[in-house]
Amino acid sequence: MRVARPGRVAVLLLAIALTGCAVETSSAQPPAAHSTSSTAPPIVIRTEAPPITISSEAPTQSREQPTKEKAASQAQSLLDDLQVKGRAPKSGYDRGLFGSAWSDTDHNGCDTRNDILRRDLDVTSYKSGTRDCVVLTGVLDDPYTGESIAFERGQGTSNAVQIDHVIALSDAWQKGAQNLSPEQRVRFANDP
Repeated sequence: MRVARPGRVAVLLLAIALTGCAVETSSAQPPAAHSTSSTAPPIVIRTEAPPITISSEAPTQSREQPTKEKAASQAQSLLDDLQVKGRAPKSGYDRGLFGSAWSDTDHNGCDTRNDILRRDLDVTSYKSGTRDCVVLTGVLDDPYTGESIAFERGQGTSNAVQIDHVIALSDAWQKGAQNLSPEQRVRFANDP
């Protein structure tokens, strides 16, 4: 979950395709460190292809390092083998299938939207009586434009800073999320 700006999803998908990655969810609970709240099982990235190594150093006699040309050839080969399929139908999609908007999946007492605002904004102020949960104001140092954007909670005043999904939920539905369990869809919709 991050502040929405166009153009990053294509790069992420290309990187995943080039490395042959697949996303899996693990049912194993990570060991609790110092918290008594339960955490969701981690999402694990499993690679199916060896990583491509690019080195500017001369190859050694014992182990040859791939050249940039060889790495580019490997990447092109992976792209050539990539199956391109159409979208699955949007049949059955409903936003409610991903749980209520902005749940508290990490059980810290704050919904995901406020967790993201607290994480990404500087110079924040909070609504009193919310245990510093509800963000009232802050400044976003926009990583895409390099500009500082003021945030003020309220009808029509917080439009400059939108919290949205990196992958739209309807797009995820058409690309396999309909096969996830209800719990996995809630975790997906609230993944920071």
